[in-house]
Amino acid sequence: MHACMQRRMNVAAVGPVPGLVPVILRQHDELVAIIESGDEAAFTTALRAHLDGTHRR
Repeated sequence: MHACMQRRMNVAAVGPVPGLVPVILRQHDELVAIIESGDEAAFTTALRAHLDGTHRR
């Protein structure tokens, strides 16, 4: 993904919602922890929840 596309996606996701940045950072930390644990099913569930709540509003 090009950097400009990534920036646009981020601005679209967090720009209009006050207080969303800390939520997204917490979710990213949780996703990393799940990746480190190797739990593929948990990762799939957490990633879908993150994308649905952040990028697919």
